[in-house]
Amino acid sequence: MLLFSLSLFPFPTAWMNESHLATTPVIVYGVNLLAAAMAFFAVEHMIARIPGERERLREVFGRTLEERISLVLYAVGILLAALIVPWLGLVPFVIVAMLWVVPDRRIERYLAGGPAS
Repeated sequence: MLLFSLSLFPFPTAWMNESHLATTPVIVYGVNLLAAAMAFFAVEHMIARIPGERERLREVFGRTLEERISLVLYAVGILLAALIVPWLGLVPFVIVAMLWVVPDRRIERYLAGGPAS
């Protein structure tokens, strides 16, 4: 699901550009973002359930505040685009992108053998 939703991004992006931010393309783009975020959230939780180092992996993938905030902001962006004006729906999408600009170092610390938190 994650790879599928990521592979769809060029289409709504080009559609938004061609339509000059019409309502439907912005909503489709937001739904695509939301689908990718939900799939990423699911993948993280499936990885955290791998037997063996379950506690250590839960440490790495247990904090999901950024992921949950992203899901909420994507839903807010879809609603803003649908109910108010399309360009306003892009604001939460940009906020999520800015939220993820700083990479999450938990996985790197896990691979190095240090504390994940």
